[in-house]
Amino acid sequence: MIWAGLITGLAVYTVNLFLVVLVLRKAEMLPEEEAPKYIAMRYYLRYAVLVVVLGVLVWLGGLQFALGTMGGLVLAKVILLAIGSQNKGLIARLIKGSNIDTPGEE
Repeated sequence: MIWAGLITGLAVYTVNLFLVVLVLRKAEMLPEEEAPKYIAMRYYLRYAVLVVVLGVLVWLGGLQFALGTMGGLVLAKVILLAIGSQNKGLIARLIKGSNIDTPGEE
């Protein structure tokens, strides 16, 4: 059951990261005074949904599933940090798109 939780945690983190990128791309096109409100509203909404989904999954799966899910979330964060530390322009390319120039890359 821990493996199912680990895979679920990785999937939840991936979807969450994808939603963050979508919100930031959309906020970039909004007027300057509306962008912070848009980001904050989506942040709270995303985390409310995340808490409900994780709560239901933990309730249905039990303690081992919960531990696996938390491990999957942490593992995904570590992987992103490791990749991001090796490739400084990763986050900028995620948000702006793949066709931008990043400092230090030629």
